[in-house]
Amino acid sequence: MRTLTLAAIAAAACGAAAADPKPEGALKVHMISGSREYGSEPSLKALKAELEKTRGMKCTLSPAQDGGKDVPGLEGLDAADVLIVFCRRNKVAGADLEKIKQWFKDGRPAIGIRTSSHAFQGYLAMDKEVFGGSYKGHGGGEEVRVKIDEKNKDHPILKGVKEWTRPGKLYRNQDNAPDVILLLTGQGRKSKDTQPVAWARVYDKKKDARAFYTSMGYPHDFEDENFKAMLLNAIYWVAKREPPPGKPSATKPAPEAAAPYVVPASVLGGSGRPAPSDRLTLGLIGLGSMGMRHLEGFCQHDGCRITAVCDVDAGRCRAGAAAVNRHYRDTGCAACADFRQLLGRRDLDTVCIAVPDHWHAVISIAACRAGKDVYGEKPLALTVAEGRAIVRAVSRYGRVWETGSWQRSTRQFRFACELVRNGRIGTLKRVEVGIGLGFRINPQPAMPVPPGFDYDMWLGPAPPAPYTEKRCHWTFRWILDYSGGQPTDWGAHHVDIAHWGMDADEAGPVTVEGRGEFPTDGLFNAPVRYSFDCQYPNGLTMRVAGNDVLPQGVRWIGEKGCVHVTRSGLKTQPANLVKARLGPDELHLPRPAGDNRQGHRHDFLHCVRTRGRTMSPVEVDHNSAVVCHLGNIAMLLGRKLRWDAAAERFIDDDEANRMLSRPMRPPWTL
Repeated sequence: MRTLTLAAIAAAACGAAAADPKPEGALKVHMISGSREYGSEPSLKALKAELEKTRGMKCTLSPAQDGGKDVPGLEGLDAADVLIVFCRRNKVAGADLEKIKQWFKDGRPAIGIRTSSHAFQGYLAMDKEVFGGSYKGHGGGEEVRVKIDEKNKDHPILKGVKEWTRPGKLYRNQDNAPDVILLLTGQGRKSKDTQPVAWARVYDKKKDARAFYTSMGYPHDFEDENFKAMLLNAIYWVAKREPPPGKPSATKPAPEAAAPYVVPASVLGGSGRPAPSDRLTLGLIGLGSMGMRHLEGFCQHDGCRITAVCDVDAGRCRAGAAAVNRHYRDTGCAACADFRQLLGRRDLDTVCIAVPDHWHAVISIAACRAGKDVYGEKPLALTVAEGRAIVRAVSRYGRVWETGSWQRSTRQFRFACELVRNGRIGTLKRVEVGIGLGFRINPQPAMPVPPGFDYDMWLGPAPPAPYTEKRCHWTFRWILDYSGGQPTDWGAHHVDIAHWGMDADEAGPVTVEGRGEFPTDGLFNAPVRYSFDCQYPNGLTMRVAGNDVLPQGVRWIGEKGCVHVTRSGLKTQPANLVKARLGPDELHLPRPAGDNRQGHRHDFLHCVRTRGRTMSPVEVDHNSAVVCHLGNIAMLLGRKLRWDAAAERFIDDDEANRMLSRPMRPPWTL
């Protein structure tokens, strides 16, 4: 996906002014993050960096936690001109909550993003009182067409904004305040549901207090030029400022510091909290939405230091290196466009790989061969054969591997599996895995490749294809040349948890059958609707399906009850089972020192030092990903398939076996 800087967008949106505006001090913006599901912290940090660089703004950030009880760094609000809220159900109370409320009592400008409609548990009225919203949940995931409201098409917030299509879930806001200024609506392609997705409001007429809200806010939204233009315009509008004419000036850079020489920890040893030169060194390959999350996460870990970043998009690469250097307050982070250059560095102990699925195997195997321990994103690989090749490389070169299946490092998923494995719901009868629906999009025109984007390198081993914006970056996952759609994207997470509860980490199905709806009339061709059944050697059946068939999450149904777990929490039947305590003689599954994504990263670094087994070892996640691949193959062929898990081959089906691997575009090979 093409990513423009805010400077370029502002120049296009605002044009040249007829006269210079009255000089004003730098606009000061305070942001509150804390919406884990939508990646608000990395998105706001990237926005903060760009506002500071391209618009000369002074920004501060409160990195709150989803459902947490405080908002650290709230003192940044004292000097701010604009408040941006993108947190979810924070339980802040006392003086800090009153400070937030006072902001609105004083009629100060505000911007709300996505979950700000239910940002603070102690101030849920903010949605109605300030933004004029009426949040009542959301629909299912689908392709959404964002349209400009004709009546307000000339509003300053819409300068330079064009209608566009994006994947996501529509928030329901049908009963908004009558004085909101509707700017954008979103219509689901399949559901035809239409909801307001962006509006402005003067929430206190006497004080001319302005607010703007958008229910969009996925990581891919922050990469879209129209969304970014809208957000930038909104900041100036609520602040009652005119955007500076011409090219905006960046803030003055800090004096350069000498780059440190970091010795790899592999030659030093040591334990406990490492001294700076005894930290593990880490390189990041891929700086999209997940890559930037990892950048922020590993930066916060005392046990490692990021020394190099890599991305085929030059803009992302520069932004990633700049973020690392800001964190460490020096200029020591190297940046490159070719992963081979990064892997050739002898000062790296580890790498984190967060690239499109069609690149997973080539880069992962090269990293193992180069002697690096690897944190690799899920799904493990694009095909069954490529996944098996990664498993062999990890074993051959003696590397530590952690797959980004971080739900294994989360309490509710672990406890759910412990309840099932300890027989608390009796003998298992069936297992259900519910994940999101896929997306459609119309045929897309060929476009010029954006400057600084090495599109041929992005394609890599995939077949040649003309460049178009929606082929790349976040939306690659809906195209079968590069991924497997929702069955491998979300499926890799939830099938992995289903297997953990089934005690099937080393098992595989014996038959797979299902039906899927694969688009044939647009760029996206991964399944939109789907359902497939896997039968295991013990007779147990696991069904994997979209949310139109099964509820989101993993549900184990036993003879005495059931356990249903999602990222939102855990439910059981009987209801009091959720409060059960495990006895000392029952099975207690492994757990990392931390929790969630950061605990998973901690587990990886700990195992690099101890050479121990990670929470998500390569062979386990290969086994989980295989099921997702088998489901897609069975649905594409439209027939029941028999599977030999030991041989990793279909029985008496040459056509299906040919789909276990794919040819690679030269010169790329495994």
